Amino acid sequence: MEENDDDRRNSGRRLVLSRENFDDYLVALNSKLRSDDVADRILSGDLAHPLIHFQQVNAQHLQNLNVPLVSQESLFNDPVLPFQIFIRNLTNALLNAPAPVPAIAGLNQLQERQDEFCRAEKHIYSTIISTLRVGKSLHYARQCPFGAGQLLLRLIISDNRQVTTRSLMAVFSSLIGLTLRENETFEQFERRVGLLIQRLRNWQPPV
Repeated sequence: MEENDDDRRNSGRRLVLSRENFDDYLVALNSKLRSDDVADRILSGDLAHPLIHFQQVNAQHLQNLNVPLVSQESLFNDPVLPFQIFIRNLTNALLNAPAPVPAIAGLNQLQERQDEFCRAEKHIYSTIISTLRVGKSLHYARQCPFGAGQLLLRLIISDNRQVTTRSLMAVFSSLIGLTLRENETFEQFERRVGLLIQRLRNWQPPV
């Protein structure tokens, strides 16, 4: 990945996504992401989207009201829109429910917890965005909704894993298919083999 003068100057002032030094980039990025306490709990797996717990506690009432449940994966991919659709469906169901209307546990606190969770997701999202180069790596952000911080982080890590693994497979394929070229001396052939072995030794496994 080539860098122009602006990239070099910017990289000296701020964290920038680097495929060549991805493991170091990820360590520095995580330090920034986890500076927010709620984001830290989310990334550690200690805090799920508040709608998940709400649905578990009120599972029977939601089933009686015929309110469709939202999956963890849907909320991971977009922490906002599925929540809004759920609240709309729940509101309509409660308005049309025959008396007595069931008491939904935690409904009054749900929006507050949602706002706190989404603020942390936006912190993750915006922090990662600040490390992406316009025109080079900003395409990651176009693959997920605004504020889907965990999804954006997964996309970047997954892409790095695929690229580095493909690179390794290419080196192995080159080794397996090695043959002496026409008019190539044994010394030249040995040098080609040595270069491929060196690439294997220098290969950094995907994070």
